[in-house]
Amino acid sequence: MKARQLEDAGKKENLEYIRERMPAFRQIMLLLLEQVEKALAQLEESSAPDKQIGNILELQGQVEKLCEALDTLNLSAAEALFTEMNNCQWAPQLALCLKEMGEAMSMFDYDEAMAQLGLLKQLIQETVGA
Repeated sequence: MKARQLEDAGKKENLEYIRERMPAFRQIMLLLLEQVEKALAQLEESSAPDKQIGNILELQGQVEKLCEALDTLNLSAAEALFTEMNNCQWAPQLALCLKEMGEAMSMFDYDEAMAQLGLLKQLIQETVGA
C-alpha cells in the first residue's frame, strides 16, 4: 500500500518521495476519519426507522474496494464507498471495529488502522461463512 511506501521512504530518509505523496495520503486519511465518524454517529441512531440493516456481502465488497482506493490514493472512490457504508447500520462488532479504525486514523497510526481493516475483513468472512 502507498502508506507502507511512505513509511519505508521515511525510514530511508527519502524526503522527495514523502513531499510528493504525503499531501494526497493525508487528505485520504482525514476523509477516512471523517467518514468513519459519520458511520459511527449513524450507528448510534439505531431507532431511526428509515435506516436499513447493512448487507454483509455488500459490506465485504465495499471493504475490498476501500482497500484498493486507499492503495491507489483514490480520494473520490474512498469518499463514495464511505457514503454507501453510512447508509446502513452494522452489527456491534463491526461498529466497534470501525470505531477503533477511526481512532487509529485520528492518530495517523497506519499500522493500527490497517490492523482494524484486517479485523473488519475477518469479521465479515466469519459472518459470511457462518
